[in-house]
Amino acid sequence: MNTPSVQPLLSLSVARPRLRILHVITDLEIGGAENVLLQTVRSQKAAGHDVSVCSLRPDGPMAPAIREVCLLLNAGMGHALTPLVLWRLARLMRRGRYDVAHGSLFQANLATRLAARLAGIPVNITSMHTHYSRFRWYHFLADRWTARWTDCITGVSDAVCRFAVEQEGLPAAKVRTLRNGLDLSRFPAITDYPARRDAMRAALGYAPADVVINMTARLHEKKGHTYLFQAAEHLRVRYPQVRVLVVGDGPQRAVLEAECRERGLAETVTFLGMRKDVADLLAASDLFVLPSLLEGLPGAVLEAMVMRCPVVATRVGGTEEIIEDGVHGLLIPPANVGALAGALERLITDAPLRESVIEAGYKHVLADFSLERMMQETEALYYGYLARKAPDRLNKPSLETVATGGQR
Repeated sequence: MNTPSVQPLLSLSVARPRLRILHVITDLEIGGAENVLLQTVRSQKAAGHDVSVCSLRPDGPMAPAIREVCLLLNAGMGHALTPLVLWRLARLMRRGRYDVAHGSLFQANLATRLAARLAGIPVNITSMHTHYSRFRWYHFLADRWTARWTDCITGVSDAVCRFAVEQEGLPAAKVRTLRNGLDLSRFPAITDYPARRDAMRAALGYAPADVVINMTARLHEKKGHTYLFQAAEHLRVRYPQVRVLVVGDGPQRAVLEAECRERGLAETVTFLGMRKDVADLLAASDLFVLPSLLEGLPGAVLEAMVMRCPVVATRVGGTEEIIEDGVHGLLIPPANVGALAGALERLITDAPLRESVIEAGYKHVLADFSLERMMQETEALYYGYLARKAPDRLNKPSLETVATGGQR
């Protein structure tokens, strides 16, 4: 299946009206979808749009960051999506008189489709960030049934879109690939990398000869931390200077810490928890690993490539759409400890390969995965569907026009 990417439906060279946009998300825990939402609302606010966010569940760890950017609303959902939650969300939408409702994550997608229809919101977009592989049959049925009430279903990778159409049965005509982009302004200039590397390695207590392997990911079983720990056991026999940095938090932390103790890796593996200095930690690292069992489009891989940290990742989901094996990094089969250890050793010992994938990966992200590109494609969707469904909303006073390109 060749999934179409987003194409402009309205010329981006014309002056466009300021939009009222409501983003709906299931919760504000730490995760890829939540980070993409934060980048999106920052860019849309900077472009002059009136942006709000509604989290179905009460405050999460990402809530303060969202509040710094825009109005944060709450639909008061507990464990289940109920008619009361839908009524609250529809009421918020009617009061806000939004032009666009944009949902992210499974429950928020269902809620956005139904509430936006009830509220009469002209444009209704819903986004898939990963495969819903563990959901039950009635989840898929609900997704298919409500898909009739959304204008477009975006997936962060071709792999996610193929799953949506071929496995879930969502209508192919509505499914489009809209790859995530990286806010490159959050990362230091290349000339700053050596100083940041030295300072962070000193702060962590690492010697110049140490080989630092970084894994930045939510501590969840689908991320495959255990395969990295098993590979580290093999590597340290020949390379006792190997050190592993585990950055992030999540429900599996206690289990993973116990596993490291049982494997005798307490001195090798360091759990840092959530950090705001991820760029500096990547600068201090020699290798980056993401041995996931499932991925949509991993932002952590893009961040590592921007920070010129060579990547070993599993051949799953959208990761294959970021990395060409041997060009931008190394790809291995999932749940294969031998392949993971071998790929890491290859990068440790092969300096020309290491430098080659660093350079190619860095250029690849800058060219193909910028936030600006993502925002241009997102605006193309919004304005294109408004032109089709509510053209009168495109004729607002000229004082309310916004900058083209999604950022300014």
